[in-house]
Formats: sequence, structure tokens, C-alpha cells
Amino acid sequence: MSDVMEIYKNCPVIDYLSDGPKKAYTCDIRIEGKKLVLSYFNREHVIWEGTEEVPGHYVLKAKGENVEGDATLHRFPKSTILEGYWTMNFGVGSIEGMWRVTLKNPWREPKKGDFVVITSEDGELVRCKITGIAKRHIKSKDFEDIPFSDYGVSWEYSRD
Repeated sequence: MSDVMEIYKNCPVIDYLSDGPKKAYTCDIRIEGKKLVLSYFNREHVIWEGTEEVPGHYVLKAKGENVEGDATLHRFPKSTILEGYWTMNFGVGSIEGMWRVTLKNPWREPKKGDFVVITSEDGELVRCKITGIAKRHIKSKDFEDIPFSDYGVSWEYSRD
């Protein structure tokens, strides 16, 4: 892969569990150099983190409040599909299965001229155009000095 950071939000995941049923949910993925981080919420926030052992083959460990686990993910060059095996241990037992992740919704830092949708202080969704970016903060006609971290996970943007 490359040394450029790739970030994907709300990627579809299908788990094929060892006891039969399959389960669908979404995750976020960050790939930076040889490091891959996959995170999702399933009763608790779970983070899988690991490294690329050989090109396209990742070995991961799970981090969660009440869970630990081991996994692999494999990806062909330029593919949007990651597939692999996982096992998770909970305080009262363990489970294993296969998973398939489709990389979708690539994220990028916003640029001047982009439109963003944010949640205002009163909970209302507001669409605004970015008029400037400085020191990892954005500015618009309606909002001033919003840190990138405030929108990185849930903001939508477009160049309309």
C-alpha cells in the first residue's frame, strides 16, 4: 500500500460467526504506512490495531474495556475489500469467525470552498461553506474557529 493516510468512515462489515449466523455492522478504518486501525461500537467501543507484516497482510489485536482478541485482514493492491479471521475473548467466553470489510466513504480534510454540515449548539444541522482554514481550524460565514477534531468523525462535506 502507501505511506499516505487512508481514512474510511462507516465501512460495511459482515461477520461470519463460527456458530452459524452472520452479523452486519459498520466500522471506521485508518491505514497509515504499515499501521491499520479498525474501530466500531458493539455493546462497547472496540479498537483493532495492528501492522502490515507483508504487503496487504495485517495482524491485529483487539482493545476494549471487556474484550481482547487476535485477527488477520488481507487486501490485494488497489482492492476495496479486506478479509480475514478473528477471535475474541470476553470475560465469560470467546467467539471466532471470518470477516469481510468493504472500504467505503473515504475521508479527507476539508478545503476552502467545501460545504460542511455541522450540528449547532442547539442541536440543529447547519450547512455552511468553508471560507478559510488556518492552523487546523475552519472558518465560515456562520461559524468561526472550529477545530478539525470537532467534525472529523461525523461531518459531511461536498463541493456544490
